[in-house]
Parts: sequence; C-alpha cells; structure tokens
Amino acid sequence: MLKRIILLSFLLVGLSPAFSQTFLGCCDFFFKDTIRLCEGDNVFITIKGGVGDSTTIKWEGPGFTSTDTFLIIQHISPSKAGYYIANISCPSKLVPGAYNGCGQGHLILVTPKQANAITATVCPTHPYIFSNGSSNSTPGTYYDTLHSVLVCDSIVTILLKNFRSKDTLQAAICPGESHLLPDGRRVNASGIYTSTLMAQNGCDSLVYTQVQQVAGNIGATVPNTFTPNGDGLNDVFRIKNLPQQRFVSLQVYNRYSQIIFSTRNATGFWNGLFKGKPQPAGSYVYLLQYINCMGKLQQTKGSIILMR
Repeated sequence: MLKRIILLSFLLVGLSPAFSQTFLGCCDFFFKDTIRLCEGDNVFITIKGGVGDSTTIKWEGPGFTSTDTFLIIQHISPSKAGYYIANISCPSKLVPGAYNGCGQGHLILVTPKQANAITATVCPTHPYIFSNGSSNSTPGTYYDTLHSVLVCDSIVTILLKNFRSKDTLQAAICPGESHLLPDGRRVNASGIYTSTLMAQNGCDSLVYTQVQQVAGNIGATVPNTFTPNGDGLNDVFRIKNLPQQRFVSLQVYNRYSQIIFSTRNATGFWNGLFKGKPQPAGSYVYLLQYINCMGKLQQTKGSIILMR
C-alpha cells in the first residue's frame, strides 16, 4: 500500500509500497504529526535539503535508533508503534561556529491484522459466498481478504465442509407392527427404505432405513367391526389371542376424544355402552398397549366400527 505525504518541494520516487514523508533539514522548527498505518505497511521518512557533511541526525523510537538521513521500517508490526523523533543539527550559515537545530517527531499508530476463522457447511445447491461475490461449494480451506474501517486488509481463513448427505438407520419390528420412517411413512415389512429430507441449511439428504422383522408374533387379533344387538354373535369388541403377560391396556375414545371404555385385563371387552347407555353407531378410536416380541412397550391405534 503506497501512502505518500510531501511537505515543501521534495518528491520521493521509486519507492516500494510504503508510507513516505519528506522534510527540509537545518532549520529552526520542530514538526510533529500522527501517522496511521496498517500492519505490514512499509514506512519511509527522509530528511532532505541543507544536509551537509557536518550535519548530525539521530532517530529515536521504540527499540530503534539510527543516524541515517531517513527512517525506514519494512512490514511494520504493532510492536513498532509509538513516537519516532529525529534530532537534527548543522552549522549555521549566518553565525560562524554556531549550530542550527531542528527536529521532527511522528506518532505512528498501527492497526493489527484481524485473524478470523469461519467454518461453513456447503452443498451443491447452497454454496458459500465470498466477499468479492464469488461462490464455492467444494469442501476445503480458503482464504478471503476483507477490509476494516481503516481500510486495512484482514485475512479470514474459511473452512468449507460438505453436508453429510447420506445416513443409514436400523430398525426392528415384530410381526404385525409398523415402523415410522423419517419422512413420515409407515412400513410393516422387512426391507431398505429411502427417505429424502431437507436440512435447515437447504441441502437435500438421503436417509436409508433398514427395517428387519424379527420372529415372535404376538398373536393378537383386533376386529374392525362389532354389532352389540344381543344376538350372541359379535356382540362385543375385544382383543383376541393376546396373553395377559403381554397385555397392558385397551382404551376406546368417541368422536370428542372422550374415553368411554378402558381395561387392563386381556379378557376385558366393550359392549357398546357408556355409563349404561348404548352408544350410537359409528366409528370409534381404540388405543392398545402391549409388550412386543422384543420386550418393549408398544402401542397400536386404530378404528372400530359399531354397527346396530
């Protein structure tokens, strides 16, 4: 970065990117200013004009002294910030044997580089956008150059990671039971099922679910209709072929989600009455809880039709 301030009538040429100033020597003055730089800039300040063999110059600064006619600091760091003063003296042209003194002082402030790190997840449909507007969806480590308020460059390290687009799940079911897949489907047979999901970052992912049906049927039979008309045929709703050691509970709900029948007995049944009153024909929901073939609590929900 080239920064140049010219005082009086002297111009420096041929400098590498640097901050530079030129001053007139052997005069009665003391000049001071504040120089703001970015870490890594080059500083070049020289004294020109009237400097002869008898002129003496002494630069002093943080950890720095020099008797050169110029001050140069390459790739300045924050540790080099501070006051730099040049004390100049030379023989007076008006009074023989006398010396003229002058000086110049500079407060150099250095803005450090900002070292930041970013980790981002990308996928083909959602790439990462860099500060210059370019995009990339390929995993890897990248470097981006940003500008601070003082127009100082800062380097950001960006780690792009690929979204994990595939996953495999395992599930076991007992005969007669079903498994809920990640996409909301229910399956009741062995096999490998594929679900396509959308993650929060907008990337598609595939989930493979391997469903295995294990041996050991619970042997339960759940009817779908019954006719409580007193003819002795199909007059009650009950779960058949489910032993008591596996039976947990059975509940029946009406259309208002009100429990109108409940039992914890495997031989219990609903006769179509609620508080001694016959319930109207229609559809009712049942909830059956039992211990499945793997010794885990399982529940099955369905509907039963009451016909009159």
